[in-house]
Amino acid sequence: MKRKLHLLILSSFLLFIAAVTGCKSTGGLQANDEETEVWQPVKSIDQLKGTWISDEATIIFPKNLDNQEYLLLREKDNDDSTKWMNYAKKYNIPIKQAWAKRYGALAEVYGINYPLSDSNGTQRGIKFSTPKIFTDYYVEVITRTETLIPEEIIFKNLSIFSISKDGTQLKQNGTFRYFSSVFKNEYVEERIFSKVEK
Repeated sequence: MKRKLHLLILSSFLLFIAAVTGCKSTGGLQANDEETEVWQPVKSIDQLKGTWISDEATIIFPKNLDNQEYLLLREKDNDDSTKWMNYAKKYNIPIKQAWAKRYGALAEVYGINYPLSDSNGTQRGIKFSTPKIFTDYYVEVITRTETLIPEEIIFKNLSIFSISKDGTQLKQNGTFRYFSSVFKNEYVEERIFSKVEK
């Protein structure tokens, strides 16, 4: 009698485990189906139109310059205060003097001779907010890097973008290729941008 009761409890437990596992696997399939529904490949460059914001960057398309359309990529703000204070200390000059010649100092301060450009028309520069100078050797400098990318290069990279079904979110995932000897290809694991309504 005890043995039959034992077998009945064990078989009930096994049936319960099988039912739970079956539900989980079905749920997984539904989640994948929903994921496919939410994100769709970007097939046209027109789907990128607008202003898109993420925690890491902002995309603006199109950005018109010299009768050409570009995608403008603005990276998030950086606090570069220490770099500029170190530069002033190195040459034993006040911050105001260092700041007055900032464009000539870019290559030394950043290790990059901004602005950059290549034969495709891609351009990258650094933008400064107005610095807050506290003393001769103490300053707050906030900067951001901006890149203008021609339509042709964006078109070649459409495969790394997906758009939400409702068109309010944009996902970037993969290697962005610049086809350039000046700009290195950039791998982005995953960035989600939200569209800014005007």
